[in-house]
Amino acid sequence: VSVFGEAGFELHKWHSNKAELEAKVVLSDEGQTYAKEQLDVKPNEAKLLGLPWNKEEDTLYVTFTSDLNETTKREVLKSLALVFEPLEVASPTTLVRKMIYRVACEQHLPWDAVLPENLEKQWEKFKKSLLYEVKIPRSLAMSKKPVQGIDLHVLGDISGTGTVEALLAVV
Repeated sequence: VSVFGEAGFELHKWHSNKAELEAKVVLSDEGQTYAKEQLDVKPNEAKLLGLPWNKEEDTLYVTFTSDLNETTKREVLKSLALVFEPLEVASPTTLVRKMIYRVACEQHLPWDAVLPENLEKQWEKFKKSLLYEVKIPRSLAMSKKPVQGIDLHVLGDISGTGTVEALLAVV
């Protein structure tokens, strides 16, 4: 707080995965507000990179909705829009939705028309296999060795089926 204060920045929020660090810094805006209580925001949770962060488990997670009743192009697009995932860690889950939506668009289907039988079967199979959430452990390097370089290797195909793999090598 003092370092930020010297630079002219007033620190309003503070989060840590260590409760003792959070207890040392008391800010004016801390505590469970009425709005957070009404929205069922747990005291041990915060947002990190736009994703819910469980500070006790030190995990980020992406949640998915499974209450998709209709089998229309509009519902497929709605299901895509409901998932916020800037890190793309659950992209295999969103990829299936994107592929079904792409085929529906290529067939020039109306927004509220029921999907053709083959797409409807894929959609129903997808809904049955859908997880409620994907948890991602927050990865921290425990070593203090200096990083000499980072290489990103991407392997992909042009088949249009969305098969892309990436390797990140830290040297």
